[in-house]
Amino acid sequence: MFDWEPKLKVLDLYEGKVLEGNDIPVKEGNLPEILRQFSGQSYQVIPYTGITDINHKEIYVSDKVIVYKYEKNRGNYSVCRGEVVMNRTKPVVPSKEGNFYDLSDLSLEFEIVGNHFDHWEDINL
Repeated sequence: MFDWEPKLKVLDLYEGKVLEGNDIPVKEGNLPEILRQFSGQSYQVIPYTGITDINHKEIYVSDKVIVYKYEKNRGNYSVCRGEVVMNRTKPVVPSKEGNFYDLSDLSLEFEIVGNHFDHWEDINL
């Protein structure tokens, strides 16, 4: 049997904050059991993407990030900023132009600048 402990955070939609660790009210069982425990409540489970940003922070779905691309003649430069979403089975950052930047693309780097509840205009870049 495959015994896997999912890494997750929880959005408390009522209080407007991100819960993690011991602040999560219920977190026992496998992933389907955890999701069932939160159904019908003002919580949204957000999974860890398995990827870290340039500062070695874990990236979760709904984190606000800046996407960087590296080119030999230009160095690192910002491509876009956006909120991490799931596109079928993989985490991506959609741009305003309709592009999707895959978090597993090794030519890109990401930096977390906020979470779901942070407003872009309030984030100091």
